[in-house]
Amino acid sequence: VVFSNSLVHHVLDPRAMFSEKWRVLKRGGTLFVRDLFRPENEDLIQRELALSFPEPAPADPNLSARWERQRSLLEASFYASYTLGEIAAFLREAGVPQGSLLVTSPRHWTLHIKKD
Repeated sequence: VVFSNSLVHHVLDPRAMFSEKWRVLKRGGTLFVRDLFRPENEDLIQRELALSFPEPAPADPNLSARWERQRSLLEASFYASYTLGEIAAFLREAGVPQGSLLVTSPRHWTLHIKKD
């Protein structure tokens, strides 16, 4: 099994990453990759952030600072992530079959392939 979770949006060259994952995977092995996908527009990004990080009570400044830091990290991850179409293009360009490339949650895509 070659597996990664929430890594693709941190990688400088996803094409090279997919190509290498496929290269090292033995016949009969499974490639499983999961990551965030970028929402289609700013409104959808802000909606996802609001669902994930409702405003904390203003009484605790330490909690507010931690909340803001975590929220900003997720927001940056959304902007660094790719659309499903971009992921499909990376796979094609890397010579990796698309297998079951699906949106599997309101925020994530999953790729699952068994190598023949």
